[in-house]
Amino acid sequence: MQDEDLKELRRDESVIANDGYDSKRRAFLDILLTQTDLNEKEIRDEVNTFLVAATRTTTNTLTAIFTVLGIYQDVQRKVYQEIVDVVGVEGEIRPEHLQRLEYTERVIKETLRVFPAVGMFSRYVAEDIDLGNNVKIEKGASAAVPVVYMHRCDKFWTDAMKFNPDRFLPGTSSRHPYTYLPFSQGPRNCIGGRYVTMLMKVVVALAIRPLKVFSEYKSIEEISLKLGILVRMTDGPKVWFQRRVS
Repeated sequence: MQDEDLKELRRDESVIANDGYDSKRRAFLDILLTQTDLNEKEIRDEVNTFLVAATRTTTNTLTAIFTVLGIYQDVQRKVYQEIVDVVGVEGEIRPEHLQRLEYTERVIKETLRVFPAVGMFSRYVAEDIDLGNNVKIEKGASAAVPVVYMHRCDKFWTDAMKFNPDRFLPGTSSRHPYTYLPFSQGPRNCIGGRYVTMLMKVVVALAIRPLKVFSEYKSIEEISLKLGILVRMTDGPKVWFQRRVS
């Protein structure tokens, strides 16, 4: 975001305020412009962080989603059918449609479990923590959370390496919520989680309606990962698309 863009947005906000416009649901940028004490540089930095941080993680996750759909054709058929039933073969994708793409959302969630965009994150320890068994984390330490390990651990997930979107059906799991951390958890979780999920629904719907996707991989176990702060497939997605024939 450039300085001139921010100045124009501030002028627009002033016009809207003078017209008496008010909305209960305001955009993130609207709040930064009107309800914070941040200066223009700080607002610009916040917006740039929001956009840049979402770009690579979102593209990596979409790569994983299309790979999974290419591997599991039955899952892809269900996603396609839901999209056609909710939106139509050629209909415009509207916000109200996204809420009804429930199976597609479960596929996205399960993909984020097996292939989390962020492999690990760290937290500053604000006070001493006693984990038992003579294990303590001292105040001031930096604790790393191994997201990939937690998402693929049989201790937390039945048949952890089986791709099963129905793990995320309402009321079907008694697992601890902090065993699933695609966007972290708590007060410092990713503020863009819901936005990114909606964005991925739109991209999947736009791609899967006209196209079928296939993959050279036969199962997710075949896919090796390059782990770091971000997670990516070592050998790439190995997918290709084919136009659907009506």
